[in-house]
Order: sequence, then structure tokens, then C-alpha cells
Amino acid sequence: MGLSIAALLTRMIVPHEGWRVLFAWGGVAVVAALYVWLWVPESRRWREQRAPATADARASRVHIHEIFSPQLRRRTVLGTLAAACALTAYWGSNTWLPMYLQRERGLDTAHMASFIVMLNAGMFVGYQLFGILADRFSRRRALLWCFAGASVLLPLYAAIRDHTLLFWMGPVVALCFAYAGPFGAYFPELYPTRVRTLGTGFCFNVGRGIAAFAPYALGQMATQFGLSLCIALSALGYLAAGIVMCFLPERP
Repeated sequence: MGLSIAALLTRMIVPHEGWRVLFAWGGVAVVAALYVWLWVPESRRWREQRAPATADARASRVHIHEIFSPQLRRRTVLGTLAAACALTAYWGSNTWLPMYLQRERGLDTAHMASFIVMLNAGMFVGYQLFGILADRFSRRRALLWCFAGASVLLPLYAAIRDHTLLFWMGPVVALCFAYAGPFGAYFPELYPTRVRTLGTGFCFNVGRGIAAFAPYALGQMATQFGLSLCIALSALGYLAAGIVMCFLPERP
């Protein structure tokens, strides 16, 4: 939803006021942060955990080496690799989609913003769709379908030149960008309750850290081969994520 609002603001503001005015709207986030800081209370459980810990409580704290125990090491490594591949594909392609639409498909800023709104509308629907599929079948199957769809549809999207088809294909492709929802339900199932939060956070966020290079790497490749080809090649990340998922358990 936030991405759609940002795209709508881009459409309304940039053609008339420029990018600097658009970025100034980022100050709304400061207002939201102040509201949370001043008026949203901390949870009772958090306050209890901040209280002076007893020796027994300190002894029971979770340590990162626990998610690399012989029983969990394989799940941690593969889960992190799956997240890294998926996030590399997502950030590698989506970071450059606005520029791709403008430079290689000839859209002006206003029309580009409309296309991005449609993409994010498709992603919003995808979160609902794959959430339903995850509950009805399994989280792992939902992720495999998500990655398979993105692997096939993203190269097709990058090859389209007709603007009308490109506009309507956008939300269809973006349905399969909604892997983060099933990830959030699947990763906790890989771990026992004691280390569930740590394991989930490690897999997703270390994967995200690894994927941080993707926008830079794809931008460098695009200077030689063009954005459309590089966006199409990002589908390999989704394919790799799906292959890795095949080696993770259905539901431990």
C-alpha cells in the first residue's frame, strides 16, 4: 500500500513540482515516528523483559549458535540462501523498473507512475492470494508456486514492448512478488519455539543483507546489456530460490 501511495504522489507531484518536492513529502514519516514515540505505549511483555533479569533468566537467553546446532544448521543455511536469492531477484529488478519503463519503453513520469501503481496493486492481491494458498495447501508449496510464476513471467514482462499489454501484464507479474508473506509463515515452522524468532529473523534479514548488492550489480550490467535483459535475468534468482526450497522440509 505504501509503495502505491508513493507512486501516486510521484504521478501528481513530479511533473509539476519536481523530485525535490516529492522527497520533501518524506517528512511525513517523521510525524508518524513522533506519534509512535510519544503516544503508542510499549507492550507489557516488553516492559517485563526490560526489568532486571535474574540469573536464571540470563541463563535461559537464546544464543545465535543454537540455530547452527547439528539439528538446525541445514535449515538455517538453506533458509538464508532461499531468502537471499528471492530478495536479490526482487530488489535487482524492482529497483530499476521505473527507469526501465521510462528509458527503454518510452513512458513519461506520469505514465510510469501509473504502471508502478498497477504493479503494486498486483502485489497487494498476491499477498492475499498466496496467503490463502499457504493456509489451504502449505507454506512451502505457496512459495514454490510464487517463485515458479516469477521465474516465467518476469522475462516475458521484460520483453513486452506494447504499452497496453505492458500495463496489464504488470499486476499479473507482481502477483508472484508476494513471497515475503509465505516466508513469514514458513520460516518460523523450521524452528522450535525457543529459537523461532531468532531463526526467522536470521534467515530473512541476513538474506536481505546479501541481496543489498543486487541493485548496484544489475545497474552495472545494464550499462553494457540494457535494463530489459538484466531485469529478465533477475528471474534466475527466483528460480534459484525455488530450487533451494526443494531441499527444505514441508513442515517439520
